Amino acid sequence: MKNLLVTGGTGCAGYGVLKYLEYLNCYNVYVLTRKNNNQDNGIIKYVHGDLTNKKSLEEAFDDYNIEVVWHLAGAVDPYMRKEQFYKVNVEGTRNLMEVAIDKGVKTFNFTSSVAVYGIKLRTPVTEDHKLAPVGHYAKSKLQAEKIILELAEEFQIKGGITRLPLILGKRDRHFYRRVGKLLKWHLLPIMGDRKHKISIIHPYDIAQGLEILTKKGKKFTPYNVKSYDISFKKLIEKIELEVKSKTK
Repeated sequence: MKNLLVTGGTGCAGYGVLKYLEYLNCYNVYVLTRKNNNQDNGIIKYVHGDLTNKKSLEEAFDDYNIEVVWHLAGAVDPYMRKEQFYKVNVEGTRNLMEVAIDKGVKTFNFTSSVAVYGIKLRTPVTEDHKLAPVGHYAKSKLQAEKIILELAEEFQIKGGITRLPLILGKRDRHFYRRVGKLLKWHLLPIMGDRKHKISIIHPYDIAQGLEILTKKGKKFTPYNVKSYDISFKKLIEKIELEVKSKTK
C-alpha cells in the first residue's frame, strides 16, 4: 500500500475523509498534526508537522516515505487576520508542495473552495467561470491554487484541485453550529430567497473525489465537486429536525 499524507485531518472534512480511508483500507494513512496525537488507529497514524515550518514537513516526509498527498488543511475562520490566511493558506501550501516535490511525490491533491469564483453570475457554476474572489479567505485560496498549478506543470505532478461548496458533517464548526444555536433560540435564519439553492458536500464525497483524482493520474486541473443542491429552506428544516431530536 502507498503511504498517503493527509493534512487537515482533525477538521470537519478531514474527519470524514479519514473515516472513508479507514473503510477503503488501501493506503497507509499519515495525518499531519501540529500537536502530539496518540490516537493512532490501524492504518491511520498521526505525525508531527506544521505547514508554516518547512523543516518539520521535511522530517515527516523522510520518516514515513510519503508518496501521495491530500492537502485539506487551511485557515478558514472569518475572524482571522489577513496575515494568518496568507501564512497558512498560501505560504503553508507552497511549503507543503515544494517539500513533496523535493521528496519525489508525484500525486498531490488540494481542496480549494468555490469561493474563488466570488459572486456567481450563473448556476450551476462551471470551472470556466470568472475568478473574482471576495475576502481574505477566498483570495488566499486562489493564490494557493495558482502556486500549485504552476508547480504541478513545471514538475509534472498528477492529481488536481477540488473546489468545494458548503461542507456539512458531524464536526462542522461553523455553519451547522451557528444555525443550530439560532434554531435552539427559536430564531430562523434567512439568507435571501428561501427557494435559492445551495450546493453542499459531505466529507465522504470529498474523499471519493480525491480518490478518483489520485487514481486517474491525468493532467493537473481544477474541478468543482458537490454532493447535491438543496434549497436554503429545506436545508434549515433538516438541521431543525436534527437539533430538536437532540434536545428532547
